[in-house]
Amino acid sequence: MARLIYFIAMTNRTGSSWLCSMLRSTGVVGDVNEWSLQETTEPCLSVVEAWRHHENADPYGLKLASPDIHRLWPIMSAQDRRNAKWIWLTRRDKHAQALSWWKAGQTHQWHLEGPDVQPVDFTRPMPPIAMRDTLEEIQQKETEWAKWFASREFLSVVYEDVCNNPTKETRRMVGYLGKEYQGQVNTNLFRQMAT
Repeated sequence: MARLIYFIAMTNRTGSSWLCSMLRSTGVVGDVNEWSLQETTEPCLSVVEAWRHHENADPYGLKLASPDIHRLWPIMSAQDRRNAKWIWLTRRDKHAQALSWWKAGQTHQWHLEGPDVQPVDFTRPMPPIAMRDTLEEIQQKETEWAKWFASREFLSVVYEDVCNNPTKETRRMVGYLGKEYQGQVNTNLFRQMAT
């Protein structure tokens, strides 16, 4: 039987780190690693090294930004490419996404790890040009993912739906991955900084 490999396709500020922590908390879909081009000064290595380090893990999930897949796909085996499952995480409110992205960049506080961590006090308004540029970048990244998914099956997951019912959405993802989980989902492990 082929191993379970899945990818979470994301754009910044869609709640992907929170989602990964909730999937990990179920204990049934393996480790969900977070690797992105921003985490290293050698962008070609991060996602490739993560893959190679876990190439025998079963199940195994990996969070990807759109440029990452073009580095990873060529080194995957044909069987892994055929069997890969995809979860595409998006956000309906693009303005809130852009504001969250800008605010996180300004404060350097990308996540709130644990229920007791408080966000940095930051009230400076987002400049209109920054909003425009960030919205354009979100659109560009989602367009790249849309091209990738034009010929692939995937499960669509929306940030706002996860916020409204994290347990239901996490169970839906687990089910899509061919597993079952009826327990509670730990939603407090990792929170995206609210805008």
